Amino acid sequence: LSDVEGGGGTRFPELDSVRDNLGTESISGTGGEVVVKPKLGRAVIWPSVLDADPEQPDRRARHGADVVVKGIKFGANAWVHSRNYKLPYSKTCHDEEVISVTV
Repeated sequence: LSDVEGGGGTRFPELDSVRDNLGTESISGTGGEVVVKPKLGRAVIWPSVLDADPEQPDRRARHGADVVVKGIKFGANAWVHSRNYKLPYSKTCHDEEVISVTV
């Protein structure tokens, strides 16, 4: 992330608390949401699935970017997959091999 003079936060509308080791200047939010402000050299990392059932999405991970009001925001994304996600996309939806794939 980069420093942004105004706006540009990552907003989690369904997250009402967060463990923070960055200090209160980085995280804000009221009324059942959390906003993480961009800060140079920092990263925001979260799982998108439930610990108890990794096949189920965690609704609290829904997020969006606030508009940058002043300055420029630079960021990067990385996804970690728990299985081979490329195989199903290399097959057609009607291919039985895709349906029975286990990794």
